[in-house]
Amino acid sequence: MREALTLLHTLYPVQGWVYVGAGNGDFLEQVVLTPAPALLAIEADKTLYTQLAAKIEQHPQSQALHQLVGGQDEAVPFYRHSSPKENGLLSAALLTPLWKNLRQREAITTPAQTLHRILTSVGEDGTRYNWLTLACLPALPLLQGLGPRLQQFDVLQARVALTDDAALAKAGASRPAVDAWLQTQGFKPLLVQEEINAQLASVLYVRGWKTQATQTSQALTLAHQSKIEILQQERTALAQAHEQQSKLAAERQAKIEALDKEKAELVAVRDALSQEKAALIQTRDTQTKLAAKCQTKIEALDKEKSELIAARDALSQEKDALLAQTKTGRQRITALEEKLQQTEAQQRCMNDELAKAEMQLDFVKKLLLKPPSA
Repeated sequence: MREALTLLHTLYPVQGWVYVGAGNGDFLEQVVLTPAPALLAIEADKTLYTQLAAKIEQHPQSQALHQLVGGQDEAVPFYRHSSPKENGLLSAALLTPLWKNLRQREAITTPAQTLHRILTSVGEDGTRYNWLTLACLPALPLLQGLGPRLQQFDVLQARVALTDDAALAKAGASRPAVDAWLQTQGFKPLLVQEEINAQLASVLYVRGWKTQATQTSQALTLAHQSKIEILQQERTALAQAHEQQSKLAAERQAKIEALDKEKAELVAVRDALSQEKAALIQTRDTQTKLAAKCQTKIEALDKEKSELIAARDALSQEKDALLAQTKTGRQRITALEEKLQQTEAQQRCMNDELAKAEMQLDFVKKLLLKPPSA
């Protein structure tokens, strides 16, 4: 299957890939082709779709779609079974010939859409898909639901039942039914790969693959011849270049020797500079420590200076106050001295007057004490 897919990828390069029944996205790890430019992965089961969407996010230009695909745009039963891989449009009763122990858990009426409508809903991007994988049963009604869009696909991969069960054939799940209808549409089976259950298989269908292979082979032959001519031209050019390179080799060798000598000198200079750098770093560290000590001392002196300035300012204020008090005292002393002088002058005057009074008193006394004359 790997070789077939690789060959098909060469014949029909993947422009876009539609994968119906994508499950939880495990198929992404098994894809051997170069990632397609566009991938539309469709899954109807909600739980599986959640896991699928998480994985699809890691692939650029890819998208996951939660949708039940059917042959008509209508609501149909969606069957859930004991094996989630077989969930889909077929009941457990129809799948009994393939899986005897399969048990149906529930049937939920779910709106289904045809692939034609889905591809139309994605707009112009819907036309770039040319590979289609149907990893679910039944394949035939889903293929018929493509309508005219079937012709845009180059490669179809369909899961089919290999039994001759009439009910499965009627439902469009058997290979004979799918083969017969696809042949009318120009597709032929190319490869069949059986599953673990030998009654189920994955079949690859292509349209006109032999003609396409011949055209591709011719194109590859022309490309090969063109490549040989180009290689011959390159060989001649390389021979000339080799001769020129031989001449340049001696020059390069001489230059290399000169560079080696220069390198040795530069290494010696580098070592000397490294030693000088180490000495400078040691000196820098010593200076840094001294600077730190000086800074500490400066801060202490600044603090002491501030304290002295504050004390000086306080003493200046005190001095000014004392000077003011001294001036006031001197003025008072001067005033007192003047007053004292005035008082002494008054005292002298009073003493003079007192002396005069005493003299007058003595004169009076003398007059009083003098005996009267006869």
